[in-house]
Amino acid sequence: MASNESINFGNIGPDTSSIIKPKSNFGNFDSIGPNLKTFPITEEGDIKIRRTDTASVSNIGPADFDGNKSWWDAFSYGAKLGFTDTYRGVKQMAGADLDKMKLEQQELYARMQDDDYGFWTTAGYFGGALLDPITWIIPFAKAKTVYQMAKMGAISGGFFGATGYVDEDSILDTRVKQAGAGIVGGFIVTPAIGQASKLFRKKKLPGGVLPEGDVSVRSLNEESLKDIKLIGSMGEGPRTIKVRTDKELKEVINNATPLELRDMVKRKDIAAYNQLKGIRFFVNNYIVKPYQEKGLFGTGIGGKPTLQFFKGERGQFLKDKINPLTGIRFAPVGGTEVASGLAGAAIAPQYLEDDASLMNKFSAAAIGFMAGSVGVGGLKQIPVTTTMLKGAGKGIEYNKKVSFGEMLAKGIKDDYGLPADLKAAKNASRGFENRLGDRFASLAARIEPLSTDEQRLLLNLFEGDTTFGKVPNQLKLIDKEFRKEATKLGQLMVDYGFISERTFNRNVLTYLRRTYTSADKLAKESDVLKPRGFHIQVPKDEYVKLYSKDKAFQIDAGNDNALVKKFQKIRTEEQEKIGTKEYKKLLEQLTDKTKIKGHKGWEIFSLGPGSGKKLTDAQRKELEFGNPKSQAFKRAFAKLKSDDTLNIRWQLTKQERIALGQIENASLAMAETGRLLAGNLAKAHYYNKIAKSTYVVNKPTRLQIKNQDLVKIPDTVIAKTANKKVYGNLAGKYLPAEIADNIVRTHNYLTKKPSEFYKRYRSLNQLWKVSKTAFNPTVHINNSLSNVILYDLMDGKDMFKNLRTGHNALMAAGKNQKSELYTLAKNYNVLDSDLVTQELKEITKILKTDPYSGLKASDDEFNQAVSIGSIMFKNAKNSLFGVKTAADSMLKLYRYEDQVFRMALFKDRLSKGFSVEKAAADAKRSFVDYDINAPVINWMRNNVTPFLAYTYRIVPLLGETAVLRPWKYAKYMGLGYGLNAGGSYFAGGDEEAERALFSEGIEGNIFGLPGFPSKNVRMPINIDGKSAYLDITRFVPGGDVLDIGTYSYLEKIPGVPAPLQPSFGFFGDTLPALFGYDLFSGRKMKGLGDTLTDEFKIRGKQIIQNLTPNFPFFPGSYTSKAIERARKAPEDSSAFTADRSELGVLARGFGFKYNVADIEKLSSSKALEMNKKIRANREKISELAKKLNNNLISEDKFIKDVNKIEERIIRIGEIYGVKFDTASSIFREEPKDIIPAILALPGEIGIPGFPEYDEVKEQTDKLFNKN
Repeated sequence: MASNESINFGNIGPDTSSIIKPKSNFGNFDSIGPNLKTFPITEEGDIKIRRTDTASVSNIGPADFDGNKSWWDAFSYGAKLGFTDTYRGVKQMAGADLDKMKLEQQELYARMQDDDYGFWTTAGYFGGALLDPITWIIPFAKAKTVYQMAKMGAISGGFFGATGYVDEDSILDTRVKQAGAGIVGGFIVTPAIGQASKLFRKKKLPGGVLPEGDVSVRSLNEESLKDIKLIGSMGEGPRTIKVRTDKELKEVINNATPLELRDMVKRKDIAAYNQLKGIRFFVNNYIVKPYQEKGLFGTGIGGKPTLQFFKGERGQFLKDKINPLTGIRFAPVGGTEVASGLAGAAIAPQYLEDDASLMNKFSAAAIGFMAGSVGVGGLKQIPVTTTMLKGAGKGIEYNKKVSFGEMLAKGIKDDYGLPADLKAAKNASRGFENRLGDRFASLAARIEPLSTDEQRLLLNLFEGDTTFGKVPNQLKLIDKEFRKEATKLGQLMVDYGFISERTFNRNVLTYLRRTYTSADKLAKESDVLKPRGFHIQVPKDEYVKLYSKDKAFQIDAGNDNALVKKFQKIRTEEQEKIGTKEYKKLLEQLTDKTKIKGHKGWEIFSLGPGSGKKLTDAQRKELEFGNPKSQAFKRAFAKLKSDDTLNIRWQLTKQERIALGQIENASLAMAETGRLLAGNLAKAHYYNKIAKSTYVVNKPTRLQIKNQDLVKIPDTVIAKTANKKVYGNLAGKYLPAEIADNIVRTHNYLTKKPSEFYKRYRSLNQLWKVSKTAFNPTVHINNSLSNVILYDLMDGKDMFKNLRTGHNALMAAGKNQKSELYTLAKNYNVLDSDLVTQELKEITKILKTDPYSGLKASDDEFNQAVSIGSIMFKNAKNSLFGVKTAADSMLKLYRYEDQVFRMALFKDRLSKGFSVEKAAADAKRSFVDYDINAPVINWMRNNVTPFLAYTYRIVPLLGETAVLRPWKYAKYMGLGYGLNAGGSYFAGGDEEAERALFSEGIEGNIFGLPGFPSKNVRMPINIDGKSAYLDITRFVPGGDVLDIGTYSYLEKIPGVPAPLQPSFGFFGDTLPALFGYDLFSGRKMKGLGDTLTDEFKIRGKQIIQNLTPNFPFFPGSYTSKAIERARKAPEDSSAFTADRSELGVLARGFGFKYNVADIEKLSSSKALEMNKKIRANREKISELAKKLNNNLISEDKFIKDVNKIEERIIRIGEIYGVKFDTASSIFREEPKDIIPAILALPGEIGIPGFPEYDEVKEQTDKLFNKN
């Protein structure tokens, strides 16, 4: 059914007097303020409450309430409202039963204040609230410790508060306040209940919040524990620790040993996965494959031939040719020119008016193609000078003439200069790092459940320190296993030339990474190639006189404490006093001391700059950690001059390490050792592969260097090492210039230390990016939904099955299981490049933090809960009251959203028979690999366009799909048009009229390309009787990649596609606001110009608003404010914006951005849009008039330009007039009933013999009426 409505828009045109003006919400100011007549004020009555204060609105109950009749009546009423609090809150957000619920809330307050039974109402309400179903989401009763229970209770309380009923007359009058109160109450009340155990009928949680290992030890009797003694601090006796017996430890370690999840692809699975039958077999083998391999009908147009052309792998004109005029190599012409032309052809028509003819649009596309292709092609040939090996230092850097195209490619092309096989080797080295680090990560995870004392003992075993007492065999086995892994990595260090065989043999049984609470005087151990301990540089004479005679002592108990402290200070802070008279006297006064056997004293590990000029290379090596008693060492040492400088090292004793605050945790040491060794070896592994490749030219002639453009890799030495090379075995070898330049540039980018200012800015920018992405629910929804489409565009099969496998593998990795698929994916770099490094850092971060130190032992459940609350508050304070912790959790979820799809596609590729290497590489690149090695792109994403990386990666993937699998786009185009048609069919309305009044920000197509569906799809439902449209732009990968027609505050540079618009990250959200400019509205901030204090308040408030993450219920977030406005604002609060319920605002906050087509408000907004354009043109006329008055332009010029502007104004009026005419006579289809609408579909789409909707509706109505 349809109805006609007529709306008169007036005489719309360039005459601004006829333009619709927005409705004013300003009425008579006398009516502003509370009208006391609306409040039902009563005196003392049957309610037994005396009310004389009219401000106590919350105490006012409904007039028909006559008091609680009994304790059960009071209790059951309170329990009902408490139990249904979330249900009522959701109804409130949806705008349902508001008056009724307000009366219920008033009655609740009245019942609570009843002198006889008010207590029972209150008890019932809070008891019911504890059982509200929303609190069941977080299973806090399953927590293993009270600390975990408190955290879960806080989360549960936050959910409860955010979604509950909001009473405007209470102190907690917003959802944000309720959520905050729920969090605070949750972490105090929940553990109190858990410890009391009356509701859950469980025993108390053992040991409160202590670490699990210590909880287990404390629960055992003395017979199950052993005493072990360790070396104590200086001046103290041995430390006594308690460890479990072998039987207990074996159970603990076995329980922590991961089980294996068998989820790898089998050969038989590959055959079954790829078995095609019937029509699928025919289409795949006779249409798809021939097209992809040879192009359309074997012409080479489309498919892989075209893709290779675009990528520059074949058919590039002028490739490797020398320009005779400039003497430099031509930039190849072909793929990029065509791609630029196609982009120009897509963008150019968007500059035309909406009613431009089809011929005009084709002409614009043709001009855009020519401008894009010819312009880019010409620019690429301009000769420029670029610096090669930049950052390698003076004498190594050099200038080279290249084409502008080549220089540009070096800046924007990922890993420019690296051949495909070396790119594969680079990726393989990252997988190699993951494989090495994974061994240590697994071992660290296994021993994590050990107690603090057991971790301390195990660390002493690792380091070879003396222990007194029988060490459990289980810990000895762990020590042996760790040493075995460290030995393997150490041998690789020798093989790659990072350490000598002598150094390896000396340290193989005792090396591991040490971590200290105070390490200012220690060598920074970020690089394991640097010797551990104290490093100083001294002349040869000073070494002989003082340091060569210095011995290591253990200071025992019985010495004067002041003398011990003085000795400790010299050994750890004032090494320059060693050997002096003061030191010798102090050593004599310390009577109780023991010389440490086997300590090497001060060792020479390298020579200072310019020293040892008379020594041969062999003699230099002899001095590096050499034996001073050997004849070879003595001969080399004798050749040194007295003023030659030596770099000497003192290996710290156990007591010195304790004094410096060594963290004695074996898990921490193991994780750090694996992280550092694996990182160094991965780099060396990559350099070693290149060194053995055919790209290396050994001892080239000058002619070869010139003709083949060869460059020598620098043989730079790593600072404070025994002449170890930065580039390992690759140092000093010759490579083609482009490869060498890439290697040096990459190294400098990764190791260059930015200025302190830039370092802090980057940190702020990274935090800003997290707040705009991982901490924004909209991004999570968009990311997940767009990945579904991207999986299909990348030709993945069995998505849901493979996603389930990928999810299970990722979940297993986070539990007490291992997954074959996950291990393979991690080892071949399918997931994040630094995944294992991040895992090891996570272990380090956890183990270096002790959240349990604030616990006070107490048998009283409530007091213990309050103690835990205090600990949690301190932790919350350290994490910016949960912001850092929440952001970290959201960041992990953000990574998971990509990782689970990578795992699914990895499984798909393996199932299709890809090799592991190819499957891994394809899965990683298909879901936006953010690891980019392109200087210009990295600079832009760190400064100007923070989210450029996504566009940079997604565009090639979209282009690849368009060339190799164009039918994928055809499918989604059909789906988009189908969904839109379905929405109009079921929900009715007048789509043509509604779309005519859409603002420019809502108009447009997916990808900004003609022919694609609209980015706003008609929904099959109406909201408040009005049509609704869902914006799907962000649900499609790169949905706005070429869209320049979107009019919004984000468009700072007209004509630049939305993803490339600069935002300047953190600075973009702060600097404009400091200068009084609001980027959201595109105008100066309102209220400026009064007092200086108010100015700062307004600007500061805007900055806070800009930086606040848009998370629902987060204080100050845009969505939180919008929710409150939706709850409090009256209907028709804006002449331009459609009204939304709280639930509607919340849906938009979670990424489902729908627009309600309120014709009246759309027309007001459209008229305002037209007014702005006309006003902008009239301002141009005013500017021309000023120039004419100042004799800056002639009268003829003035008249000519004004005529053009007036024509433009008339044109604007005509264009908008058409839109208003379209909307002025609305033929609105009524919404259809769902069942008859579905039954009538065949007839409605024109299938003969099937009835249409009206007939089906009549029949179903008769049927239902009869029944």
